[in-house]
Amino acid sequence: MVMIGDHRELDKGVNSFNEPLVKYASDDPDSRIHCDIKYTRVVSGRFSAAEPNLLAIPVRTSLGRQIRGGFIAGTGRTLGSWDLNQIEMRFMAHESGDEDLIRIYHEDGDVHRETAGTMFEVPQEAVEGEQRDVAKRVGFGVITGIQGKGLKDQFYLNGITKYTEEDCNGFIAKWFESRPGVKAYLEECKAQARRYGFVRESIGGRIRFLQGVQSTNKKVMAEHERASHSHRISSGAQAIMKKAMAVLWPQIEELRETDGVEIRWILQVHDEIILEFPPEYQGVLDVLVTEALCNTTRLRVPIKASGKFATNWGKLK
Repeated sequence: MVMIGDHRELDKGVNSFNEPLVKYASDDPDSRIHCDIKYTRVVSGRFSAAEPNLLAIPVRTSLGRQIRGGFIAGTGRTLGSWDLNQIEMRFMAHESGDEDLIRIYHEDGDVHRETAGTMFEVPQEAVEGEQRDVAKRVGFGVITGIQGKGLKDQFYLNGITKYTEEDCNGFIAKWFESRPGVKAYLEECKAQARRYGFVRESIGGRIRFLQGVQSTNKKVMAEHERASHSHRISSGAQAIMKKAMAVLWPQIEELRETDGVEIRWILQVHDEIILEFPPEYQGVLDVLVTEALCNTTRLRVPIKASGKFATNWGKLK
C-alpha cells in the first residue's frame, strides 16, 4: 500500500505539475508562469487558479516542497510570504463567542495544547505531541463537519494507525465538550439554513443557498448542514484576507511611485500572500503587510500574521 501511494504521488507530481510547469515556463520569454486567477469559481470566495493551478501544489509533502523549490526569485531579488495564523480557528472563536477559546487567543496561548489537556484530562504541560495533534486535527476538522471515519482516514494518511473510528468519534465528542460555544454556534448555523434555505457570511455579506438542508435524502441534508457553518467560517477568513489586500495594494503602489522600486505581487495562496522585491525593502514590506493583515479587520480575538523570506518558494514554509 505504501509503494502504491508513493507511486501515485510521484505520478501526480510529474504529470500534473513538473511537465506542465516546464512547458508553461518555456513558453514565456522571461521563463515566468502566469496562471489565470478566478474570482467567482469557489463558493467561499477564495481565489482559484487555472492553466496552471499553482494553488494545488502540495505544501506538506517533501515532493510538493521540491516542486515549489523550482520557483525562484529574480536575480538580486527575494520572495516574501506572509501567512495569517490559524485564521479560520480565530474566526470561529469570533463567530461562536466561545469564552475559553477567546481567552486563549487573548493570552497568546497554544489553543491545541490547552484543548488536548481538556480532552485527555491531563495537565497542559503533560500533553504529548500526538495528543496535541489529535486536538489540532479535530479542531480544524469540525469547521468542515468532520466525522469519525474522516478523522480516522486523516490519521492513517499521517502514519497514525492505532485509533479506531469509534475512538475518533469519541475525540470529536470530547472536543465539543471542551468548546460548548462552538457546538452551539454550529447548531445555530444549521438551524438558520433549515429556516431560510441559505446562510450569510457575517463580515463580507456573501450568501450561500443551501436548499439541500430540506432534502429527504439524509446524505444530501447532512452535506448541506455541514456547509452551513464551513461556508461562514472559510468565507469569513477569506474576507479578512481580501480586505487586507485592498488596503495593502495602494500602499505598495505608493512605494513603487515614490521610491521607484519594483515590487511584484506574485500570488495569494489561501491564507498567504507572496511578493517579490529587492531584499533591502524586506523590513519596510514586513511592517506594511503585517499591519494590513492584522489590523484591517477587528475580531473578538487578535489576528496574527508573520513573514518568511527566501529566494525560492519551497523555503518559505
